[in-house]
Amino acid sequence: MEQVKKVFISYSHDSDEHKNKVLLLSNQLREEGIDSVIDQYDENPAQGWAQWMIEMIKESDYIIAVCSDNYCTRFEGNEQEGRGKGGKWEGKYILQFLYEAEKNERILPVVFCEEDIKYIPLALRPYTYYNLQNAYEKLYRFVTGQPRVIKPPLGKIKSFPLEKYGDAIVSLEDPKEIENKEVDKLIRKSNARVLVRMQAIGIPREIAISLLENSIIKRELIEISPTKECPLIVASGEMGIGKSYITEEIYRQALIAVKQDISAPFPIYLNANEARSGIESKINDFLSVFNPINRKKIFVIIDGADEVGTSYAKELLNEARYIVNSWEDSKILITSRPQISINNIPEIRSIEPLSEDEAIKLIIFIAGEKFQPSNIYNWSEEIKDAVKRPLFTLLAGVYYRNRTDFSSSSISKIELLNFLITQSIEKTGKRINEARFMLQKLAILTIERDNSFIPVNEIGFTKDLELLIDTGFVVYIDTKSIISFSLPIISQWFAAEAIANGQRSVSDLLINSSRIENWKYPLAIFLANFSSETVSGVFGELVLKHPGFASIIINEGLSTWGLSNEVFPPPALECGNQIRSRMEVWIQAIGPLKYLIAPLKDGKVKKLGVRTEGAHLTTSWYEGERDITDVVILQEGIFSEGNIYEWPSMRSARPGFQSAWAWRWTLEELQSKLSKLLKEYSLPIDTGPLMDEYIWRSALTVLNKGSLHSSPIEISEIKHRKSKVGTVDNYYINGKKHNLNYFYDCIYNLERLGQKVIVPPWPGPDIISRENWVWSDFSGGQLLSRTIAIYSAALYAYAQLVEKWFPNFKLVMDMGSTLPAIFHGELTLPFEGNGPTLFWYLEALPLEVKSRVDIQIADESTHSRREELWNDVSNFEKLQYMRPNSRGFNRYTLTEEVLDIFGHSPVTEIVYSWIWRDLKHISLVKGSLGRRFF
Repeated sequence: MEQVKKVFISYSHDSDEHKNKVLLLSNQLREEGIDSVIDQYDENPAQGWAQWMIEMIKESDYIIAVCSDNYCTRFEGNEQEGRGKGGKWEGKYILQFLYEAEKNERILPVVFCEEDIKYIPLALRPYTYYNLQNAYEKLYRFVTGQPRVIKPPLGKIKSFPLEKYGDAIVSLEDPKEIENKEVDKLIRKSNARVLVRMQAIGIPREIAISLLENSIIKRELIEISPTKECPLIVASGEMGIGKSYITEEIYRQALIAVKQDISAPFPIYLNANEARSGIESKINDFLSVFNPINRKKIFVIIDGADEVGTSYAKELLNEARYIVNSWEDSKILITSRPQISINNIPEIRSIEPLSEDEAIKLIIFIAGEKFQPSNIYNWSEEIKDAVKRPLFTLLAGVYYRNRTDFSSSSISKIELLNFLITQSIEKTGKRINEARFMLQKLAILTIERDNSFIPVNEIGFTKDLELLIDTGFVVYIDTKSIISFSLPIISQWFAAEAIANGQRSVSDLLINSSRIENWKYPLAIFLANFSSETVSGVFGELVLKHPGFASIIINEGLSTWGLSNEVFPPPALECGNQIRSRMEVWIQAIGPLKYLIAPLKDGKVKKLGVRTEGAHLTTSWYEGERDITDVVILQEGIFSEGNIYEWPSMRSARPGFQSAWAWRWTLEELQSKLSKLLKEYSLPIDTGPLMDEYIWRSALTVLNKGSLHSSPIEISEIKHRKSKVGTVDNYYINGKKHNLNYFYDCIYNLERLGQKVIVPPWPGPDIISRENWVWSDFSGGQLLSRTIAIYSAALYAYAQLVEKWFPNFKLVMDMGSTLPAIFHGELTLPFEGNGPTLFWYLEALPLEVKSRVDIQIADESTHSRREELWNDVSNFEKLQYMRPNSRGFNRYTLTEEVLDIFGHSPVTEIVYSWIWRDLKHISLVKGSLGRRFF
């Protein structure tokens, strides 16, 4: 689905009539699917008008500037002092935005009538304006990306026969003609590689040729093509996103450019395995054989950096950087799946998936009338997302093209992959099992060796090599007698079968972190595609030994609950027994967290009620005291008012077709409980910075003081207030539950220890300013002191929570596995209305050393220092070396963010955001953390 566009309408309050016109415009935009925002919808923003306007301008895709006489005067700063502050402020901010961007892609001037055109501010006059008397549709089309006219694709240059003049003819030995013939050969080889890949997944040759010739798969190549300013690009995309196809398309375009322009850089195509011996060496080998006319400019294209392993990918990247800096006018494009070693480099560019319309068009081209666009209404969101990746788009086309059973219109990734494997392996005839066993053995070797080629003699089936090749899944290089799979996903599929057949155990996979990372996708396929009995023991062992990684596998491999009514779950009692047994494994695996989120009673899994109705399964954990069996059938009317204490909650969904569904079902129950705990900031902790903030926050709440209050509070004042209002179990602060009775207990304990006042936990303001920003009353030094104190406490409190509640997940939690560490930070002080920001990263320390904070105020050298950090991989390498047990899970990241530390609970907010981010990365929480305290 297309992303909803957000617009912010900037205007001046000229009159009630003018305000009403703006309101009608905004309402119409919202009614027609555009998320339009104006101040009239929010008359009292909590963050204040200035901060609200900043957020709206930053968050919106477009800013509609409603131009009028007053607006122009205020926009250009000519309004008298004290009037039109909002318009003047917005104008100043928009002008600064235009100045920094050096172009305008977001500000859209509009007028309500012809007479107001002269009031378009000078800075906006160079750009297209919209007169809403006759150009509303034009504005709407632009915002929603629906141009009235679309530029047709560029055709081929028309060729004419050469004419002869006198005795002069074109020489057959013309060097350019000779080179062009060789270039044509390279183009044909590129086309052949694409056709082989398409045929490998079952697309008939004639359809594949037509796809290639008609350029049905249109991709935006500009963003991922190297330029003079950015000569090295690493194009990154997930499995099936079309990296190799895009690589070939860019390569062919570069070859065509060489034929048309002698000064164009000459392209050299390599796969990453070929580049193992050195990029520069391969360049020289090519130039010595091909000898192009223009040898000075080269364009090297390297496909599949992810297929050679993390360590070599880093070496390849470093050599590519060396070449583009040492070879004049050289360019390099590298493609890869996302990898830890390259995720944060400045050269990275993301390959975007197809749009839904593009995917449907491609499926129809392959499947013809056997596919109707209405089929997508029965797809799950997962399938809609998957078929936007060209590999799955093509598979879906083949699936529908060859399909004869139309009783069901829904499909899954696993159905598509199963279709691919089945179709291709049937080429082997009666010896299917022999070919399958060979493929499984080859898959194990390729997965464990980073998808490299394998010597044929290591497989042990040299006499049956032809049988293996006939499957269409492998690539064999006879000159070197080596073999590998034509697509990584195929090796992952057969590696999953190897797990199912016992050729690799969980203990084998967990020997080292690099191996477990390689086995991520095979494990996901295994979980999704094999019987509950086959999966149960193997995956249960993985959950027990590595619950965080198991959570990632479930999220990757098992479908969320779909809309299909055609697949019924097992009998109710069997469903209940599966859920309880899987929950028992999770309870053993998650450690102390089980006491907060697991359905436990007296140390055991609670009794479970179940009911099936068609494709639906309904469950409820028993809270009563009656002696019932472990699993009972839920009768009609069981959730009536009289039973609310025994069966207080229920869950209902369609488990779907995958036999391992119970693993996702139980994980999602735990995810839901954990997500709720984190959103309420209610992980129990009774000492440290989080407790200090809880007491301070509660004191402010009881006394109705604002979050920015910074003076000490007398305990006697709190007791006096309680005597007037009585006791209240819970307060809700911004939707987060707050237990005040516990707070009163804490106050009495402090008083017994001799404490008479509660002081703010962190350094407060030290100056009085006429400005109204939350940071205005802090000097630079005091702001630095507060920042250091808060982030020091946050590091301590984060480690405290992880050790108490998440010890079994620590190794796969990004920050948890990195600590202890130095928190390096650069604080940029407020300047000309811009708030303070913090740039920071972690440097791992030895495990026996305590974490510490090193935050400095940013200076003139900050920008160049940050550039160096982006290009420096030494910290990442140090992290991998110092935390070998977490290799593959922890990441080295550089963060720049707004410094938001001015409320009553900054440490709580920071710590919970860190924990949420880490748990989201391993699929242990769902959604977003939500609004913060104020």
